[in-house]
Order: sequence, then structure tokens, then C-alpha cells
Amino acid sequence: MDLTITYEFADPSATVDPTGLEEKLADLADLLADHAAVTTGLAPAVPGGRWGITVTTTSDPTDPHGTTAAITATLGDVLDYAAKADLPAWPLARVEALTEPELDRLLDEPDPRAPDLVGIAEIGAMLGVSRQRASQIQVRYDFPTPLARLKAGPVWRRHDIAVWAETWDRKGGRPRKA
Repeated sequence: MDLTITYEFADPSATVDPTGLEEKLADLADLLADHAAVTTGLAPAVPGGRWGITVTTTSDPTDPHGTTAAITATLGDVLDYAAKADLPAWPLARVEALTEPELDRLLDEPDPRAPDLVGIAEIGAMLGVSRQRASQIQVRYDFPTPLARLKAGPVWRRHDIAVWAETWDRKGGRPRKA
């Protein structure tokens, strides 16, 4: 049975220099290529900084301790190769092991912590207007303030737009010519 295992290591002191961390993580991923490794580096120079790696391995589904054995064996490989890649020897902070069906289920579910965001195109679809008209509408004084302004454009919470749309006094068609 395939397992996807994530190990996260936390910086207890914030004394490690983050210089070159990305290259070291890339080296670790290369060393663990047979485990389809993917690495992450999260704010390594501040207290609570972390680096992590996700690997794929197999375990014996008939062994009641198969998952534990796979986690332990793979952790040994990760620690050995992390030392070879000159990564900081931070304590293990988190381990997560998922079977392939469970990983697929989680990837298919929306993240409940993430807000449902919309941009101009989605607002146009929600309001039944073109993208161009949605762009004009979003500058109205009573239109919700964007959650963020990205290089791709502003984004809003879908809920905020839906609430605003309920009170929008839509006037259809073009104004009459004088």
C-alpha cells in the first residue's frame, strides 16, 4: 500500500542562517528521488521556522504495524540524507501519513479554512453581466472592499458579493438617448 508521509522539522532557537536553505532542500529532494520527495521551507530565520519534506513509500497492508514501520524507516532515510544535504538538525515537529485513497479524498475536498474568493470574471458571472461591466460596478461607493489587490486584480469573498448583490438595484439596458 502506498503511503505519503510528511515530516516537518521546527527551529527551536531561530539561530540558523537561512542562506542557501532552498538549495539544501533541493539537494535533499534529489537524494530522496526514489521516494518522489517534495520539500518545503517555511520562514527558517524566525522563531518557529520550519523545513519539511513529503515522501512516498510503501507499507505492508497485512502488518498491523506496517504504517509505523514505514514512517520509522523513511524517517531514518530523511535524517541521513538531510545531514548529507547540510540541513539544520531541527527537532521533528510533525508527522502525517496518508494512504493514497485518503490523500485523494483530501485533495478533492475544498479547504474549509480558505475563503471562497472571486475576481472580476466570477463577479460578472454571479451578477449576470460581462467582465467589463463587473469592472465598472466594482468601483461603486457601495460595493464591498476587496479582500486583497493582487497583480492579477482585486479579489473579494464570494459571500460579500452575494450579500451585496441582494441589495443591488439593477437597472437593465442602455439609458435613452436625449
